[in-house]
This record gives sequence, C-alpha cells and structure tokens, in this order.
Amino acid sequence: MTRMKHQRLTIFIAIGILLLILVPLQTVRSQNYYEYTVEVRNDGSAFWIITQFSSINTATDSWSSFQSRIFDLVNAASDVTHREMEIDENSIQIDTTIALESQTTAYSFLWRNFSIISGQQLSFGDVFAVADFFGVLYGDAALQLSYPVE
Repeated sequence: MTRMKHQRLTIFIAIGILLLILVPLQTVRSQNYYEYTVEVRNDGSAFWIITQFSSINTATDSWSSFQSRIFDLVNAASDVTHREMEIDENSIQIDTTIALESQTTAYSFLWRNFSIISGQQLSFGDVFAVADFFGVLYGDAALQLSYPVE
C-alpha cells in the first residue's frame, strides 16, 4: 500500500512539473511577434515569408492591407535604388494555422529584381536604404537571409 501511494505521489509531482514547464511556453507562444525569412535566388528575385506568431484573438492583416504594405515597400525600394522591381502577384499568399490558444500566420510573396546580378555576385543591400524599411511591413523583428551558395 505504501508503494502505491509513493507511485501516485511521484506521478502527481511529475504532472505538476510538466504543467509548470508548459504554461510559460504557451504564454511566450501567444505573444504577438514577427519573423522575416528572405530566400535570395540566383535570378535576382527573393522569396519572402513574414511569419506572425500571436494569440488566437489577435487580428491578422487583411489581403488588401498586406498587398498595400508590400507594394508600397517595393515601390519605395525601386525609387531609392533606381531599379525596376515588382511583386509576382501570383505568388502572394496568406496562410493561418491555429493551435490551442495561438495562431501562426505566414504572409509570403516573390519580389522580382530584389538583387543586382553581377557575374557570380548578387548584391541586395541597397534595398534596405528605404527609410523605416521594416516599419513599412510589420516593424523590427528577427531577419533570416539565405542566398545561393555559389
């Protein structure tokens, strides 16, 4: 009988510890924040994914608002760099996934002529000369850039 009480107590403590660990993880996950992922491609384009992590009650951007943001940014970048740029309108997507009390929304698009191709080199730093570049989108956030190895 004592052994069974000990096992129950151990299980109860283990469940309590597990719950204490999971509650802060859910709280962090429910906070509203963004991440930018940019995949620069060999053809000079860049595929952008802007991920919003938020609580289930947080509003997400509408289709027209998202389009307005990205077209405004690309137009401003084109003005600053004096290069023709455009968004592939067929690439624009918004996908939302809901889990527990949180949601993840991925806004994505293909930015054509994002970088300058010079021989084997791609240069794209000039686009970030736009005043308040990330403010035009969703504000400052983590940025992950990837580019072709060659």
